[in-house]
Amino acid sequence: MKAKYRTKCGTTPSDVAKQIVENGVSTLKSYDQLLESKYPYGPKEVSKLLTAEIIDPTSPNEILESLVTPTIDAISDCVSQISKLESFIGLSTPQMEDGNNFGVSVQLVVAKFLKESREKLEKQIDVTDYYTKRADAVDKLGLSKSTFAKTTTNTSSNSTGGKDGDEKKTNQSNVEESKTTGSSAKPDYFRLKAISAIDTAFYCAMRSTVVEMIDIYSCVIDNVEKNFERLSQPKGSGGGGTNMSMY
Repeated sequence: MKAKYRTKCGTTPSDVAKQIVENGVSTLKSYDQLLESKYPYGPKEVSKLLTAEIIDPTSPNEILESLVTPTIDAISDCVSQISKLESFIGLSTPQMEDGNNFGVSVQLVVAKFLKESREKLEKQIDVTDYYTKRADAVDKLGLSKSTFAKTTTNTSSNSTGGKDGDEKKTNQSNVEESKTTGSSAKPDYFRLKAISAIDTAFYCAMRSTVVEMIDIYSCVIDNVEKNFERLSQPKGSGGGGTNMSMY
């Protein structure tokens, strides 16, 4: 029923999978371009650059901020494509029968690989751990913080039957308070190095993720392309035949 429903919507899962495979090379090129443009530095070189960026520890690191969004977008795109390929295999799986199930076993092997690959990449989308660690490290610098508070008090009084008749008075008083906490001294060297180390580790982790994503996507496209006939028609075009090989 699912396969028929998808077909009535205009595009079959097989069409979608075929399109993903056909665009595989151009997609890989876009991932390679991301790696070359956003991650051109090695650990030692990027450590110096990121340290120099820490002029104001409370401000975001522009080098890292420039690569987070495009990297997350690329990972999300890769995960989405793998999910569509999983759907294609799932909707192409026939009812299990005695004999001639080799094509189905190919589907199961490839589907397992796709699932494991997708789950591995999904874990890399969440970058909150980096921001939490950096925020804690900045807080431990003990930088001075200023707070401002303003209090306004209104007092009104009414009197009647006086010499000048009824009288109404309103008084307003404002109290402003500015408070500074923390140290105004130069931040501790090792605390700043800790922030630099956190930034460098994040850069290296994100770069490794992009490299891994490229490897995973290459294997995914290769597996699906080599076995496309088995994946789309696991029982063969006529539902029979025994001369099958996975690769």
